[in-house]
Amino acid sequence: MNNETIIYDSTKGLLPYQVVDTIYNNRPSRVLFSENRIAAESGIALDNNKELLFDYNERFMEIIRGLLPKRMLLIGGGAFTLPKTINEEFPNISIDVVELDLELYKISKKYFGFKPNNKTRIYIEDGNDFLKSTKQQYDLIIVDVFSNNTIPASFQTKKFTKSLKMKVTKDGIIAMNIIATYNGRLSTSLTHLISVFRSSFDNVQLYPAEILSLWISQNFIITAQNKSLDIQPFLRYKPLTPLKINWRQWLIV
Repeated sequence: MNNETIIYDSTKGLLPYQVVDTIYNNRPSRVLFSENRIAAESGIALDNNKELLFDYNERFMEIIRGLLPKRMLLIGGGAFTLPKTINEEFPNISIDVVELDLELYKISKKYFGFKPNNKTRIYIEDGNDFLKSTKQQYDLIIVDVFSNNTIPASFQTKKFTKSLKMKVTKDGIIAMNIIATYNGRLSTSLTHLISVFRSSFDNVQLYPAEILSLWISQNFIITAQNKSLDIQPFLRYKPLTPLKINWRQWLIV
């Protein structure tokens, strides 16, 4: 990339990481990359625009602003830019953040300005293991787990969505980030994940995190709940027409 400055480059974590000051989405930014720079893991803008650098994080914040949860869980910390924003805007929300890689937590504090307050608890462990062990229930659970740009297989199963259902309050909501295409071969992961959520939740919706492009890979937000709370007024974009699911193609495990 042109006009970039690498300010951190290390193999101490579960993946090699770089922190880079660069232009991202046409904005001066500090961005976290993992191995091979397949996709940016996280980042913050270095300009005066208050909108978050990544569209999916802005959609998560829209849900938070609409729901005003008392207690929420974030599975996947990345550079902790989302909990940083929540702490700054809603310091009274109790947040549990689960991140597998301790190195990312260290990077978040040193390079991305994350300062946990007394309402924030950090757990360095696998998200599935945390769901098994915790007795806490949450008004909102956000799932943002990736290895490069792929969601690990253990977070795409019926077992995982059942665990989420047990840990969300009866009026609570799940929101999960996924990278896929809406049409074509690369839409299969999206179709599969929606089918898995529908096996556990009555109300599953799909929202684009940005302006929809039918064939280009982009971020989507899947929401799941067992109530019929209309969260559309909270979000910038309308829910998409449900995808047609080939149930014979996908065996839910």
